[in-house]
Amino acid sequence: MIKNQEFQNMLKNSSYTKEQSLIFNNEHKIIDLLIKKDDSYIVVDYKTTLQKSYQHIKQVSNYTQGIKDITKSENVKSCLVYLHKDNIDIVF
Repeated sequence: MIKNQEFQNMLKNSSYTKEQSLIFNNEHKIIDLLIKKDDSYIVVDYKTTLQKSYQHIKQVSNYTQGIKDITKSENVKSCLVYLHKDNIDIVF
C-alpha cells in the first residue's frame, strides 16, 4: 500500500484513524481505516480474500451509513482494499 499511488492520494492532506470502533444499530463495529479529508470521510475496509463478495460491499455500506449518522454528513464514501501478495486492488 505504501507504493500504491491511489492509496497514497487518499491519505494525502488528511487525518486518519486505524481500527475505529463504533456502535451502529446496537452492534459493535470496527472500521479498519477512517480517513477525514476537509469535510469528507472515506471508510476503508481491508480484505485478504481473493474473491470479491457482495457481503464485503454490504459490510462497508453499513459502516458508511454509521459514519453518516454519527457525523451528520452525507459526504462519506467507502472503499474495499483487497490485499494480494503482489498488489492491491482498491474498489470504490
